[in-house]
Amino acid sequence: GAMQEMEEVLRPGGILLLAVPVASDALVWNCHRVYGRRRLSLLLNRWTLHGVLGLYDGIFDKRTLVPDQPLFVLSNTRPDIPTDF
Repeated sequence: GAMQEMEEVLRPGGILLLAVPVASDALVWNCHRVYGRRRLSLLLNRWTLHGVLGLYDGIFDKRTLVPDQPLFVLSNTRPDIPTDF
């Protein structure tokens, strides 16, 4: 997928700024995915999380077609501890 491609493009330790729609897990037909706890953890599991801007309590409980898009600061080094939300 796209995240695996980014692993190949970025040098080891390279930084990726990523913004994706975050709320309750959903697949909006013919439009986009919404990343909840489960889907977001799978998306980021091979990356080291350095910081997040815009992630707040209750964001994963929202059910909306226009979700917030927090900014994740990641590096492409596999973390010792999996990213879990």
